[in-house]
Amino acid sequence: MRRFAIGTTVCLALAACSSGGTPSGTPTVTMPVGSSAASGSGSATPATATGACANDYLIAVPGATWTYKVDVAGQRAVSKQTVGPVTATGFTTVTRSGGFVERDVWSCTPRGLVALRQTVTGSAPLLGSEQNFHHYKVVGISLPKNLYVGAAWTTTTSSRTMLSLLGAGSHPEFQVVRVSLRVVGEDQITTPAGSFHTLKVQAVSVTDKRSPGFNMHTHATSRSTEWLAKGVGMVRSIGSSGGFSRSSTLVAYEIP
Repeated sequence: MRRFAIGTTVCLALAACSSGGTPSGTPTVTMPVGSSAASGSGSATPATATGACANDYLIAVPGATWTYKVDVAGQRAVSKQTVGPVTATGFTTVTRSGGFVERDVWSCTPRGLVALRQTVTGSAPLLGSEQNFHHYKVVGISLPKNLYVGAAWTTTTSSRTMLSLLGAGSHPEFQVVRVSLRVVGEDQITTPAGSFHTLKVQAVSVTDKRSPGFNMHTHATSRSTEWLAKGVGMVRSIGSSGGFSRSSTLVAYEIP
């Protein structure tokens, strides 16, 4: 769970596979899988995807959507995540939040879901920066198939960003993030989308960033918590990094 990503995608571990920026085994995304319907009532039926893509906490059903209210350092936005085409081996998701668009390619394995590739594009005018963010290597599972109190896992993501700063040009930035996650308990969480029985997942992320062109090297540790509802997905998240707090709250969802 990465990861908290831009906005609110399941942030448990954003990643990719193979080196050189072209993941091996990337799924062919055609022929959607059918499903039954659930919507923002707080009492959804568990995931209807089948086979390796079935996961109670990230519902791989084409057209499924989750809308979140996002607050980052006091600045508010709305984030919407949508599942794209699904096959027996993988699926895609697209998350839009403000000026950012995040595209993720997921692989379905017997152990759980792996975020093979993530690309984030957009700009942050107040910072004078623009990013094209690409994960190219992953070690570990992003979201295990079976979650329960006491479950623990890790994932390590390597990524490359072209970072542009006003007046300073563009240079690549390399990042390695190691995330350790554990299900620490159960909570009842109420949001505008309903009241949900959830698993509480805590994550510790250690990030190493290097940008030789800007002569920058940073090392940081951040902590975050997500609440995951069976048959729905993430309903709330909180975290902090670099002195900035952030939160996401589910306001609506629809699973066709």
